[in-house]
Amino acid sequence: MQGNPAVLLLLLTLTLCVYYAHSRRARRARLPPGPPGIPLPFVGNLFDMPSNSPWLTYLQWGETYQTDIIYLNAGGTEMVILNTLEAITDLLEKRGSIYSGRFESTMVNELMGWDFDLGFITYGERWREERRMFSKEFNEKNIKQFRHAQIRAANLLVGQLTKTPERWHQLIRHQIAAMSLDIGYGIDLLEGDPWLEATQLANEGLAIASVPGSFWVDSLPILKYMPSWFPGAEFKRKAKVWRESTDHMINMPYEKMKKLMVQDLVRPSYASARLQEMDPNGDLQHQEHVIRNTAMEVNVGGADTTVSAVAAFILAMVKYPDVQRKVQAELDAVGCRDELPEFDEDNDALPYLTACVKEIFRWNQVAPLAIPHRLDKDDHYRGYIIPKNALVFANTWAVLNDPSVYPDPSEFRPERYLGPDGKPDPRIRDPRKAAFGYGRRACPGIHLAQSTVWIVGATLLSVFDIERPMDANGKPIDIPAAFTTGFFRYSIHDCLVVETMHPANTVCVDIPNPSDADSFLVPKRLSNPHPIIDLPSRNPACQEDGVVALSNAWRSTLPVQDV
Repeated sequence: MQGNPAVLLLLLTLTLCVYYAHSRRARRARLPPGPPGIPLPFVGNLFDMPSNSPWLTYLQWGETYQTDIIYLNAGGTEMVILNTLEAITDLLEKRGSIYSGRFESTMVNELMGWDFDLGFITYGERWREERRMFSKEFNEKNIKQFRHAQIRAANLLVGQLTKTPERWHQLIRHQIAAMSLDIGYGIDLLEGDPWLEATQLANEGLAIASVPGSFWVDSLPILKYMPSWFPGAEFKRKAKVWRESTDHMINMPYEKMKKLMVQDLVRPSYASARLQEMDPNGDLQHQEHVIRNTAMEVNVGGADTTVSAVAAFILAMVKYPDVQRKVQAELDAVGCRDELPEFDEDNDALPYLTACVKEIFRWNQVAPLAIPHRLDKDDHYRGYIIPKNALVFANTWAVLNDPSVYPDPSEFRPERYLGPDGKPDPRIRDPRKAAFGYGRRACPGIHLAQSTVWIVGATLLSVFDIERPMDANGKPIDIPAAFTTGFFRYSIHDCLVVETMHPANTVCVDIPNPSDADSFLVPKRLSNPHPIIDLPSRNPACQEDGVVALSNAWRSTLPVQDV
């Protein structure tokens, strides 16, 4: 007698469900602890994922489960959170050969065009080639070749702030971007240049799309073939807008530089020097592709991290006037009322200022969760299995707010890095190492970023007293140390409105504009500010010195498009 097909199907289904549940429990027992989630395929911890300040939730889970390693499965994407420097070092540093991959996001890499960026390139030969080229020029020794651009940006910023201090945040963003174009391409960024708007839009899209689980196309790549007009294909329409901005951000400065090179009008820069070094017997198209990609790294690294750090520096000086006075006293001691400080000459003589820069990168973490590393194969650690292809997040916020290392971590205290003699204390962990990533994926632009913040901070405090703004009654306004709560973290301290990548996750701080701009940034410290304010034109066509002449032999390798 044949069995009933419906009964057989039911028995088979029940058997498979029991097998799935048993195998899941057996596998789960070997994984690091974490919230149980919903035991269904493509669900798991999907509804446990925090939308705001995830780094805080991950730290709380660590306390709940008494572990510094958390496992999550969000819609089929396996994630491991590391809450201590010990675990981060053991895995991302010591086992970097298998922990240096990246999540290959269909949305970010393919649809939005961010496959040029070192931060998102898959670990392999292409990544090694491009990182090697970039790191060679931006290491601690060679970064000095770009010091003139950093100083020029700081000086121009001060000059503009003396005229329109109420635009301080817009001016910071503009001058940091101008510095990146100067270093990367030897070109200028004019006021109102559409390139800056495109760059901001491209970075805004990146900040949204880089959050794991933001778009279904990353879990189901086949969705990328969906027509943009199709219901539910809003991600395609967003990607199109962001892709156009990304392409403009990459191509405009590069093509403009090549056009000026043909006219022998471009200033020395990272990209122009690399073009001059191209091997005429090699693959010219490939070489130029590498140069174009790595030149944009200068802008990508400074677009938000450096801007946020400089803005946070101003916030700290407003909130902690005693710190500001100590920095200014140190600057005065080396004669900075009459002459601006030099990073390479005055760094050792200004340990308190250097400690302030360290504290800025600890106190104001732009990426509290470092960009996740992808594990290339199954690994075992402390008796747990960490599965292949898991996304491994380093909780940088937890590391830099560890009270056992940094007492009173919410307070801005540069003294924590100094000994009783006022000199750097080597026993205190330098937070900048954690702030710029880990292992083989650590940011190669660390030396450019931290020296830029030092130079801008020193220049500002040599010229200005940064004071709390006044309300309509002439009373000082208290500026809260508030920050955005999205995947990226920016300070919200405006006496003006500071842009944020995540307006939906922003806690608005209603602070009126200063009744008198001079009550915020007061340019009264420099005895002779005119050499800073009245700078000559930077138009490369008006300059005869420092121009890169492109030989006829190289012209043929560089097709020029109209800019």
